[in-house]
Amino acid sequence: MAGRGRGKKKSSALAALALEGTLESDRKPAYLLLGDEAFLREEALAGLRRVLLGDEIGPSYQEFDGTKVELAAVLDEVRTLPFFGAGHRLVIVDRAGPNGNAKGFLAEHGETLAKFLSSPPDTSTLVFVAPKLDKRYKSIKAVTAKLTEVDCGSFGDDSLLRFLRQRAKHWGRPFARGADVALLERLGGQEIPLTQIDAEVRKLASAGQGEIGVADVEALASQGSHADSFALINKIARGETEGALLLLREMLRDGMVSSGGQRVRDAQGVAMILLPTIRWDLSRLLKARAALDRGTPQYQITKELRVFRDKGLFMERARGADREALGARHAILRKADAALRERGDPESILNETILQLCLSEQRARSVSTR
Repeated sequence: MAGRGRGKKKSSALAALALEGTLESDRKPAYLLLGDEAFLREEALAGLRRVLLGDEIGPSYQEFDGTKVELAAVLDEVRTLPFFGAGHRLVIVDRAGPNGNAKGFLAEHGETLAKFLSSPPDTSTLVFVAPKLDKRYKSIKAVTAKLTEVDCGSFGDDSLLRFLRQRAKHWGRPFARGADVALLERLGGQEIPLTQIDAEVRKLASAGQGEIGVADVEALASQGSHADSFALINKIARGETEGALLLLREMLRDGMVSSGGQRVRDAQGVAMILLPTIRWDLSRLLKARAALDRGTPQYQITKELRVFRDKGLFMERARGADREALGARHAILRKADAALRERGDPESILNETILQLCLSEQRARSVSTR
């Protein structure tokens, strides 16, 4: 889960996981799946296909790439009657939002689409998919007024726990008290893709009867690479050189779990998991420092940046951070990346990198206490 703040949900939008339950009784002619969580977008699309098309999708389903398709082709497809005069058609326009310098399909054709959707055919459902939209455009305002928005955006920490509980019930085995938090802690919390979280819940649900307990989580759940990484990050943050290097030695000995669930034991593989996470943490600190400068409350910063663990330490680091020091640490990581590309010894590179990061933290702390 890369640099995404799981923020507060919009109450006006329909939740992605609730969409399927509304389709039988309250189907709308057009939807907008808006947000950056790929898992939620896929779940919403899967629900639309199941309810509107059933098991046989066939020619009643059409999907377009919004960066390439012409408006006329989309509208012709929506106007086309279902085959054999029965059933329903489902037309998807993916990547309908901004694309690089281009405003995107919806911004380009929003006003025309708004007129079309004022009297849409009842034999088709039109769905637009976009990670984000710039709603300042007049055309976007016009078309979104005609669309039912489905929230596929990022979660805050409380919503992420609700997601865990929903998926556990979906897979037929709810969590016992505290087990959902234990799973989130074990995976590391921050930046874990929802697809991976759902896979862990499904694995736990299929492994026994009754509620999923804390003991089940400890015995069966994967130890996320992020949990390992954040333990090391916290030691670096405290400038604990010896502790950080000892923990790194353990990680190199035991390996780390990749996003695919496989345990990687070679030093090169560990470096490919560990260094991007440390770099992402530094980027989070920059964002937190900027938010503090804007006067953003601490609770809002930790929620938006998805800080589930050691919130006090994180905010202490953010308050003591400055761009020059963080830039120097990014430079240490860039040097490590370059050394790995030149096929240097990955274990030596990791040890030197962690050492230099700890020393940088110690220097920053000594300056702040003068």
